[in-house]
Amino acid sequence: MSYNVAAYIPARRGSVRVPVKNLRMLAGKPLLHYVLETVAKVGNLDKAYVNTESDEIASAAENLCDVYVRSPELAVSSTKTDEILYDFAKNIDCKSIAVINPTAPFVTSQTIESAIDLHLSRGRDTVFTTTAQKKHLIYDGQPVNFPLNQLSPRTQELQEFQYINFITFVIETQRVISNYEKKGYCLYEAPIHFFPMTGIECHDIDDEDDFLMAEALIVKNSSASAEYHPSVHDAVRSGTDFSN
Repeated sequence: MSYNVAAYIPARRGSVRVPVKNLRMLAGKPLLHYVLETVAKVGNLDKAYVNTESDEIASAAENLCDVYVRSPELAVSSTKTDEILYDFAKNIDCKSIAVINPTAPFVTSQTIESAIDLHLSRGRDTVFTTTAQKKHLIYDGQPVNFPLNQLSPRTQELQEFQYINFITFVIETQRVISNYEKKGYCLYEAPIHFFPMTGIECHDIDDEDDFLMAEALIVKNSSASAEYHPSVHDAVRSGTDFSN
């Protein structure tokens, strides 16, 4: 059966910084399950696959989505995204692939849907989600979005910059196959569009500190509303404007 858009969730067993990261428990359930449960709510996806070489991960994904078993040779740390994407594209009959990172537990179904909608509305051009920030950016030792020898701009006045966060990207299947076979790569091929994200959705788990922060965020979000020092507590609750 041919699908319009299929989700591809890459989840190999190996992990350099955190052992078997995708099966690490986070607030009572495996990290992998957060994204799988979110993907199940995405309305413009026709099918979802966990892409893995691991029997353990395949078992953990059971009843939540389908499993695409990749070759162990494509599950080593040196494997390029282009390689496993090409392998998946050759073997799954779909027009477009939405790659969703299993280590982003806070990404929402609305963000994934919106990235897919942008891809479809732009003639199936590639779409990457990005993290959008307003920070004093330094590149190669030089300021990028603020001047030297002048008054410092406030953070909210800075020009926004973005970086590709690899939480979601959507790409046309035939473009993957054609580019990889002709050029040896398939990921960064113009035209490309960007879908900016902000806030907690951008949290991507790479190491132990990231797990600790994610756990704290989950606990905080499930707790009571924010507390304040007694000196301002009543003023905040009454709606006093503290913007100035």
